[in-house]
Amino acid sequence: MNQQFKWLKQRPTKGLAFPTSREGATLTYIPKYQSVVLFGGICNGRLNEIMIFDIQKDEWKVQQTQGRQPSPRCYHSGFYDESQNVIYYYGGQADKGRSLTDFYCLSFQNFVWKRLFLLESPPNRHNHTMCDLPGMEKIIFGGACLPEDLMYNDVWIFNYSAIQFTNQQEIPGAVATKKNCKGEHPAPRQGHGAVVYQNNMFVFGGKCSDETTQLYKLSLDNYQWKRILHLGKAPGTRAFFSTSLIKDNVIIFGGIDNVANKVLNETYLLNLTDYHWSSPFTAGPIPSPRYSHCSCQIEDIILIMGGIEQTYCSMDMYFLSQGSINQNAEWEQLKEPTELEKQTNDAANQIIMEGKMYLNQIEEAMMKERQKITDLQKEVQNLQEEADNLDTHIKKQTAIVMGEHQKASQNNKNKEIAIETIFLMIKQEQTLTKQLNYKCQQLEECIQNSYPLLHTLDQFYQSIRQIQGSDPADLKVKKMADQFANDIQKAKEAQLESLSNIYAVYQKFTALSNRNEVELNQWRDNVKDMNNDFEQLIFETEHD
Repeated sequence: MNQQFKWLKQRPTKGLAFPTSREGATLTYIPKYQSVVLFGGICNGRLNEIMIFDIQKDEWKVQQTQGRQPSPRCYHSGFYDESQNVIYYYGGQADKGRSLTDFYCLSFQNFVWKRLFLLESPPNRHNHTMCDLPGMEKIIFGGACLPEDLMYNDVWIFNYSAIQFTNQQEIPGAVATKKNCKGEHPAPRQGHGAVVYQNNMFVFGGKCSDETTQLYKLSLDNYQWKRILHLGKAPGTRAFFSTSLIKDNVIIFGGIDNVANKVLNETYLLNLTDYHWSSPFTAGPIPSPRYSHCSCQIEDIILIMGGIEQTYCSMDMYFLSQGSINQNAEWEQLKEPTELEKQTNDAANQIIMEGKMYLNQIEEAMMKERQKITDLQKEVQNLQEEADNLDTHIKKQTAIVMGEHQKASQNNKNKEIAIETIFLMIKQEQTLTKQLNYKCQQLEECIQNSYPLLHTLDQFYQSIRQIQGSDPADLKVKKMADQFANDIQKAKEAQLESLSNIYAVYQKFTALSNRNEVELNQWRDNVKDMNNDFEQLIFETEHD
């Protein structure tokens, strides 16, 4: 009895949803919900739907999301952060083969997409690897870039510990840093496998220039590359296989031979304690040869799905686990079949092939219908956005009109207050003018009444001045009369000057009153014009 590996095939029978065949997708295990998330991939076209497999319910469902959804893509990478309850995706290949460099995250609390804003991002790439590091960091290595037709062997550290989750569609906080590595660098490559173990990153295989089975190790202490001499029989040169790390063993499955161009379904194991390669015995229904399939780890169990051989492989779920198996009993089951069994198997295989072809046709039809549904959902979303934009525009215009109305109303109120103030001032001025006219009339009457007295006094003074003689009393009277006459003359001149000043003030008040009357008429005309303009603005707004 030895510790061996065993395959288990499963095809969920519950639920109406089932993923279409594809390659280049990602599978991500969500421990909190005991679920597996399938995203992206390519079949007849590239995909960007989210499908979730509930392990306990044994059923698939299409998850509706909100926010700015990533563009359809394949050959990307992804991971789940349990502390944030968020799944992240990076890079990949978009329509027309164009490589991407964007980062997206999807919250499992409300299924809202967010795009990450980075000041510096790794160059566009697909078919790269992204491995776990301690803390909230990942290490990105290699990959290809189209249409530039480049391959990379650079190393980037992606840190997302400072991400600020806001209501904005694009959120800051993530940082990508390129590392300057030394030592024996591996050649630029894509479709390779990589794992992080005891603060070292191990890289194997992939499509590259040297086409070797060389194993590389990168120390994450000093970022020094080193070639590793391995033991045992290593797998042949291959790319686009799945890579998993269970305890201290690296397990790879499938891929395509870079030299013979043969699609593979072999399982190999690399022990990282002694760098020994082995090809363990595997029991159960082994998956058909495939490459660019998707895989994830559910604790110590490996799940693979999809991929491509000559045609797209089915999306049946294959689970690889390690357990106690009677190897002799397994080999007993593989004894040479009889001729009848061969004929039966051939007929069964023919039926299976026809069934697979029919299933592929159904899956293609389902994918087309899903694409139609996705397109309709996008159209509905676009229409909703247009309706929201129109509603926002109407609200803004209404606010502007109401603001103008309030301003116009306030201006009208201010002008009404000013007009009332002017009216009050004019009334006060008119009252003062009447009082002044009355005083002037009284003064004129007094002056008119004083004229006879003054005339009599003048005659009296003239008669006194005609007195002749040298009597001292007469001379004294004559002198006093002359002095009094001079005083009377000065008083008359002062009264005339005062009357002239009063008349000038009266003329100024009259001119000011006339000018105020003109300005009041202008204010009335302005208010009338503003009322007409405001009524016209209200009319135009209501009819728009």
